[in-house]
Amino acid sequence: MMLPHFTVHFFLLSGPSPHILFLCIGSTSFPPVPVGNNTTLQCSFPVPIGNDLRIHWHHYLNGRRAIVHSYYNGTEQLKDQDEAFHGRTKLSLPGIQQGDASLTLTDLRPSDRGDYKCIVVNGGYFRTSNISLQVSAPYDQPQVRILSRIGENVTVECSSKGGMSEVRMVWRDEMGNTLEALEAPVVVRDQWEICEVRSKLTVTVKRDIAVCCCLTPEPQAEEMKACESIAAIQKQEVPSLLYLKIVIVISTFILLGVGAFWAVVRRQRSLQPDEATEAPRS
Repeated sequence: MMLPHFTVHFFLLSGPSPHILFLCIGSTSFPPVPVGNNTTLQCSFPVPIGNDLRIHWHHYLNGRRAIVHSYYNGTEQLKDQDEAFHGRTKLSLPGIQQGDASLTLTDLRPSDRGDYKCIVVNGGYFRTSNISLQVSAPYDQPQVRILSRIGENVTVECSSKGGMSEVRMVWRDEMGNTLEALEAPVVVRDQWEICEVRSKLTVTVKRDIAVCCCLTPEPQAEEMKACESIAAIQKQEVPSLLYLKIVIVISTFILLGVGAFWAVVRRQRSLQPDEATEAPRS
């Protein structure tokens, strides 16, 4: 586990208020925290607490400063809090009485990454500390589904979301051979900078096959893979041949019926007396 590192500098302010001590702590960094998790940014100050205790947390990203959380006049002050942090920040009020100004940030977003500054004014002390927060966002396991099937042509789609960086997505058959997709993978970012990547593939299925979608997030080296089995369509008999078989069966039944009918007729005739051989009586 990587431990945080920091440097500490003390400065005695000269001028109209020589009793004020500035305590500046250099940048502190920690291992990346996954998106959706909670994290606590550490900050402390000397006790006892003065009547003018003020705590301010600021966030810096891409040259922009945002107010994250404030405390003064004995209570939390959120009227100037940046909208992106609404409902996701918390100070420990009992902890403040012990000199703890640590900030808990919940439901981390990719946009939460960057530098945070804790500013504490406590009586004759003015203290700042800088913390660098890294946020990680791993991609989900890719999912493959069949979109359409026209005869032997089958179109499948692969999708995955959750990451922040561009990824490499390729199609392979069951032998590991690369298959050519319809177009380059499409990457869409939402308002929180979370990416969703999709790719489509059309294959001609003459026998049972399997296609695999392979996703390689950067800088992660391990490949994620999802496969889908596609069965070939069973060949059906030619309609004309089927009709011919039906006609032959029906014709056979008709011929058998006609033959049976004439057999009955001939039997009845053979049982009647031969009128031609009987002599007339006077």
